[in-house]
Amino acid sequence: MRVVVALGFLLTAGAALAQSGVETVPVAPPASSTIIERAQPLGNSPNDLEVDEVTLAAVPALSTRLTGDTRRLQDLVAKRLREMAKSLNEAGIIPAGPAMAVFDQLANTSFSVEIMVPLSERPATIPQGLGLTTTPYGQAVRIIHHGDYDDIDATYDELSSFIEDRDIAIEDVVIERYMGEISVGGGAGTVEIIAMKR
Repeated sequence: MRVVVALGFLLTAGAALAQSGVETVPVAPPASSTIIERAQPLGNSPNDLEVDEVTLAAVPALSTRLTGDTRRLQDLVAKRLREMAKSLNEAGIIPAGPAMAVFDQLANTSFSVEIMVPLSERPATIPQGLGLTTTPYGQAVRIIHHGDYDDIDATYDELSSFIEDRDIAIEDVVIERYMGEISVGGGAGTVEIIAMKR
């Protein structure tokens, strides 16, 4: 079986985030999907989850880079999401869509992720500790996970199988967009999993 590298390490990331209970993390409201320019159904995964081809637009975003020990990944990501939400609220900056985690490296002992919050325009001032960047753009495939974050690894399996069956070439970058609130370690939620195409 062909190994899909990007989804392989992100499947591990999904499982790692779900390993221990962490309180609900507030993120951007789900009202806007500014980075999704176009969505077209591609078909269904083996267990009948819909998979879309999407075109992502480049929009400005505030971001922060996070690296650390993979064993602490779930705690570190949750903490950073809370810190970003607080910083934006204090600065009066309104997100233009859901926060996202752009994973670009995950090994047994270390990980690297850029957490982004999309904006409709460049802010007058950038909160301390954050940088200004552009969201990933181009063609991608997307699957939507509904329900407990503890079960997200099964949704990764669905997307991985779909990509292998269709022989779709993807980059070693996978994005999670947190629609509404993410409950790490319990509770219901909605997460878009987006794999960038080559």
